[in-house]
Amino acid sequence: MSTSGQGIWGFTPLDKVQLTHARTQHTKKLNGPECRLLTVLLANQGKVVSKQELMANVWPNRVVSEGSLTQSIAQLRLAFGDSGKEQKYIKTVPQQGYLLFANVVELVERPHASTPVTAYLGAAKPHPDVGQRETKLPHRLGGVKGLLVMVLMLVTGIQTADVVHRYTFAWGVAKPTWQHADHLDTTYFYQDEPASRQLYHYLRDPTTGLQNGPIHQLLIAATRHHYNVSCVYGDVNQAKNLTFVLGERFDVIATHVDRACRSAR
Repeated sequence: MSTSGQGIWGFTPLDKVQLTHARTQHTKKLNGPECRLLTVLLANQGKVVSKQELMANVWPNRVVSEGSLTQSIAQLRLAFGDSGKEQKYIKTVPQQGYLLFANVVELVERPHASTPVTAYLGAAKPHPDVGQRETKLPHRLGGVKGLLVMVLMLVTGIQTADVVHRYTFAWGVAKPTWQHADHLDTTYFYQDEPASRQLYHYLRDPTTGLQNGPIHQLLIAATRHHYNVSCVYGDVNQAKNLTFVLGERFDVIATHVDRACRSAR
């Protein structure tokens, strides 16, 4: 389809205001579910994504009805100036799912990004394999889809109601600062603040046993009320997001992370 009639939107999923129209510079702010929804659709642009896959990625570890998905699709269309009748950006495929037309939304990478996480992700090279499910990451997180999947992990694990108003997660914004460290076969990304650092030091300790498992990367962040831990694991590079109350014992967190990232295949 032609994109001249509506123009291209730039998408910065970790910014406070995530959509910017390339021609008019008009901006739109997305809520958490719509941001995650667009991340998944963009990773599969030009392809139909099933309702089941969308719900599993937009609301992980939650049981939601198709009504929630329908509502988020409607809100996303509204942000684009689209509608269910026109379907200029997002097409409904009856009995299957939804499709984001190619070349109508573009992931924007901040060229001045300087934090370790963004620098690591921005260095990814294009990867030919774009057909895998969103729960399976391309090898070494290569290419735009790998970047989008890691962004989805961050948005899902960190963009909770009690921190959206505190953190913008803009590319290149120094607060919160992310650090990363390689230890044995695992790469750790963690927020440079006391609670996240303490959990990071505990989880990388050899006595936890995490280093002997299939975990390739761990992302650790703390909010006012929760620890958020995202892991990339397994031979097919799967991802899982876990949330714990801030007062949870570290040994309990380590046990749950170990079980979650070993059991699912």
